[in-house]
Order: sequence, then C-alpha cells, then structure tokens
Amino acid sequence: MKRILTALALTAALTLSLCPAASAQESEQLPPGTEIGKVYATDIVTYLDGMPMPSYNIGGKTAILVRDLAPYGFEVEWDPEQCEAIVSSGVRPEQAPDYTPTASGTPGQVVGSIYSTEIIVMVNGFQVPSFNLGGAMA
Repeated sequence: MKRILTALALTAALTLSLCPAASAQESEQLPPGTEIGKVYATDIVTYLDGMPMPSYNIGGKTAILVRDLAPYGFEVEWDPEQCEAIVSSGVRPEQAPDYTPTASGTPGQVVGSIYSTEIIVMVNGFQVPSFNLGGAMA
C-alpha cells in the first residue's frame, strides 16, 4: 500500500509541480532540439521513499530524470513507435541505490538547457509534463 501511495504522490508531484516551465507538450510546434529554457543548480536534496536521488531545478521546480527512476524500483520503458517513455510502479529495492547528493553548482547557476521534444512521458498511465535535458527526459 505504501508503494502505491508513493507512486501516486510521485505522479501528482510531477504533474502539478512542473506546469509553469515549458514542457514537451507546449513545445510541439518547435523543431525538436530547439532550446526553450534553462536548468539551474540546486542545493535541495530530493528523496523517494526516504532514499536520496539526483534532481534538477527547472523553472523553480524540482525534476528528476526518467532513467534515474529504475534503480528506485520503477520499470522504465521506451516505446519508439509512440515516441513515449513509460514509467510504471515496481517493487522498492531491498537496498537503496548508491547515490550521495553532491552540489552541481551555486544554487541558481545555469547548469544546462531544456530542449523542445516530441517525446511524451507516461507515469502509471498518466501523461506528465516532461522536459528534454539534452538527451535525457525529466
């Protein structure tokens, strides 16, 4: 039950917290790869089920990479026909992933860019705002 609640909370957090930034859905008219925003350094540590994980500041909100969810017990798949990254709740790992939070720069410092994309991210069957950080979806 705790795993279901965590997955629902993650889905809600991703859906609600990333709305102000330019997402993949809003940039569909732009050619893929067009720079549409910036990624900023943050000193905020993100936790998933009590386990620290890498995160990024996009428009003042916290975002996580889709590929970083796999070690935390999520199933992550790529559907090239639908151009979708699909994330599903899985089983919490017996041992936390080996990640120690490190500073990526001074909070607020630009550390990367956001690019337009046609890729859609689905989490537990729900489309969530998504961002291309130069080859990785957040």
